[in-house]
Amino acid sequence: MSKVHKEQIECPHCHSIGTMEMIDEVDADIDPVLRERVLNAQAFIYTCPECGSRILVGNSLLYHDAQHRFIIFFDMERPADYHYQPLKLSKSIIEDYPDYTFRYVTGMTELHEKIIILESGLSDVVIERMKYMLAHYSHPDIARKSYKIRFANYDPDDKDDSEFGTLSLFYRDSNDEAYGIKLNMRLYYDFKLAVKLDPRMHPQGCVIVDEGWISRQMKGGAL
Repeated sequence: MSKVHKEQIECPHCHSIGTMEMIDEVDADIDPVLRERVLNAQAFIYTCPECGSRILVGNSLLYHDAQHRFIIFFDMERPADYHYQPLKLSKSIIEDYPDYTFRYVTGMTELHEKIIILESGLSDVVIERMKYMLAHYSHPDIARKSYKIRFANYDPDDKDDSEFGTLSLFYRDSNDEAYGIKLNMRLYYDFKLAVKLDPRMHPQGCVIVDEGWISRQMKGGAL
C-alpha cells in the first residue's frame, strides 16, 4: 500500500512554516490519486499558504505498479558517484516480485516518461535504443545539439500505416519548440528483436536505463 508522511517546510521567500505531505511509496493500482500527483509532478511541489510561492521539494520515493509488473526507485537528482551500477536491493524484494522490471530513475521528467512507457506495456530498453539510434544516426543534429528525445505515447488504434499502430516521440530545440516523430510500430518490433538478440541490452539488476546506459552498453560497458 502507499505510504506518506508530513514534513514542515520553510518558505525561502517569506520564511513562513507550512506542512507538506511527502510520498514515500506509491501503489499505483490502488491509489490512482497519488499516481496522478506523481505523473503531474504535484507530489514534488510545495505551495506556500502565506505567499503562494511554489517550491520544488526533492524527495525520493518508491513507485509500485502491480498490474504492469514494475517497481521504480526514484531520486530527484542523480548521485555524483553513480555510474550505472545496480542498486543494492534486499533479497526479499527480488523474491517477492518475480518477473518484475526494476528500474532506478532520477529526475521528474524521466520518472514521468518511464512510467508512461512501462504502463504502455513497452520495453524501455527498446525505446531508449530507438531514441539513441534516431539521435545519433538518423538525425545526428539532435545528438550534436544535445536535444533529448522523449517518449510521447503509443497509439494501437492509429492504423493508417500499420496494423500494429504508431509510436510517438518528440524533442525540444534550444527555443523550446517541440518537434514530433511518429514511427510505425513495425520498427519497434524490429528493435525489440534486435534487443532480445543482443546480450549487451539486458539490464542486470536495478539500474538507470537511459541514453547514457545504451551508449555505455554499445561501447562494451566502458564509461
